[in-house]
Amino acid sequence: MGLMVSSTRVSSQMLAQTSVANIDGNMSQLQTLEQQLSSGLRLTTPSVDPSGAAAALGFQSLISRQGQAATNITNAQSYMKATDQALTSVQSLLNQAASVASGAIGSSSSAATTANDVTVINGLIQQLTQIGNTQFNGNYIFGGTATQQTPFTLTNNGVQFNGNNNSLTTATGAGAVANYNVTALQAFGSSSAAVTSSNTLNPAVTTPTRLLQLNNGQGVQLGSIVIADGTNSTSVDLSACKSVQDVVNTINANGVVNVTASINAAKNGLKLTGAAGTAISVQEAAGGRTAASLGLLQATPLPVNTPLVGTNLNNEITTITSLSSLNGGAGINQAAGFQITVGGTTKTIATAGLSTVGDLINAINGCGLPVQAAISASGQGLTVTNQMANQTMSIGENNGVTATDLGLRTMTTATSLATLNSGAGVQTAGAGQPDFQIATKSGAAFNVSVTGTTTVNDVINAINSAAGNAGKVTASLNSSGNGIALVDSTAGGGTFQVAALNNSTAAANLGINQPAAGNLITGSDVAPVGEQGIFQSLYALRDALQSGSSAAITAAGAALQTQTGNVSAARGGLGVQMQNFTTAGTQLQDSTTQLQGLLSDVRDLDYASAITKFQTLQTAYQASLQATAKLLPQTLINYL
Repeated sequence: MGLMVSSTRVSSQMLAQTSVANIDGNMSQLQTLEQQLSSGLRLTTPSVDPSGAAAALGFQSLISRQGQAATNITNAQSYMKATDQALTSVQSLLNQAASVASGAIGSSSSAATTANDVTVINGLIQQLTQIGNTQFNGNYIFGGTATQQTPFTLTNNGVQFNGNNNSLTTATGAGAVANYNVTALQAFGSSSAAVTSSNTLNPAVTTPTRLLQLNNGQGVQLGSIVIADGTNSTSVDLSACKSVQDVVNTINANGVVNVTASINAAKNGLKLTGAAGTAISVQEAAGGRTAASLGLLQATPLPVNTPLVGTNLNNEITTITSLSSLNGGAGINQAAGFQITVGGTTKTIATAGLSTVGDLINAINGCGLPVQAAISASGQGLTVTNQMANQTMSIGENNGVTATDLGLRTMTTATSLATLNSGAGVQTAGAGQPDFQIATKSGAAFNVSVTGTTTVNDVINAINSAAGNAGKVTASLNSSGNGIALVDSTAGGGTFQVAALNNSTAAANLGINQPAAGNLITGSDVAPVGEQGIFQSLYALRDALQSGSSAAITAAGAALQTQTGNVSAARGGLGVQMQNFTTAGTQLQDSTTQLQGLLSDVRDLDYASAITKFQTLQTAYQASLQATAKLLPQTLINYL
């Protein structure tokens, strides 16, 4: 067999197609380069470099976010500069007030001088109110997050604060957030007179309780726990649980160990109960903290048949917490409600029918008094704030125990005598000397000494156990409002009264030197809570100037000096904030410059390389045209 040689003939059509494809490819590359050279961008379309285009989009997104952060920083710095200017004015006005106080101490001012000083103080109150209502770009700078609400209102009764003391925050880049405002509390001391629940309200843990509320709002670190009953053990995955009910259900559905989960008797945590003969232990899965955060960690097996009682999970109060769950599930006595008094106005907060803490907060805030209720910072109580300078606030009972159950009563048996009468306390006759005498309707009388007592309860006990009393008169807290009540159980034509002895002012300081109504002496409230800020001090100075009391002028002047220092501290803190923003701005600018460089590397055109490539492509294009003309002489190429 001879050698066969195969020959392949290339058709004119194939040559034409190949030549046209080469020409089109060159033209396309030339067009792309022309666009790149005219725009200065390498990535004129994503198809040029898909991975590079994706990287460029990522860099552009970061640069855009950082640009917004840079704007935030600039705006915040301007805001803080306006705040500092306002605080400078506050300091100046406080110095004027302190000067008035120092000039009046120990002097025998004429009526005209006193009237002029009072006019000056009234003017300072007005000016400070205006400064407190300073705006920047349409936002009130001392209103906290209530930037559209006028923070301070000057009335005939005093200055009312209408804002809040929350911080304004802004993003400063890379997920960082920073505060940039000075609150009214820091600048003016406003709303510093708050009554916070004196007892932990300890809401009961129930099956609907969300895990996020536990551990004082820190929540539960979700994961797996290992439960053993002495014979078997199993890992229980709790990572998908949202509520206490979810945890209970998941543990009870484990199908391996003979252990049942429930809420403990104290209603503050969980409980694991085993079947007869079991010895319960609970350990963490590797690297976890779920058992500990659920209060169930028990590495060493418990004695046989001993249930595992979990620790207190410190359930946090929220607005949806039911009032019936407070105080470990005992709830509060809601039938009577309680009273709040500001100045001379008393409002009764009706609690019957309210379901949640949020309902109660709304009822207080909507009562028509200048008070603000909220959940306390600890998450375990409530706080009610007096927002009116020059007026005091008290919270008392309404013939019930609701205020006591909430821990909000402003005068309790535990109240320190030193805090009464705005901190003036109770002045006694001294050891061995009775302070007052109580005469009954029967004509009997007995003396009482309160020297050495430190609390309201001590005073009540001193009256009830005084020699000669023997049950004739019973002292207790007033059932309505606040103060000490005295009840005379005797009968007769005598006058039921309290009279001071040995020049003691104790009876007046305790508020029990009141006329009797039948067999009842209702003591006055000597433990109201006053707003403690700058405005209150100015009002106190004004009143002291009018009364001519050197001691009161001195006290008001000292308070103003302290508040001047507080404003200085606020300015110092603001200066630190401004410096932090400057540092953040510099870091942001450096980071943005680096990102822009990276973006340029990916997106921008290398002109020298592009021009060289363009020239090469032009040469190749021309060569392609010439070659095609020779290969296909009978085509239209001949005529180009």
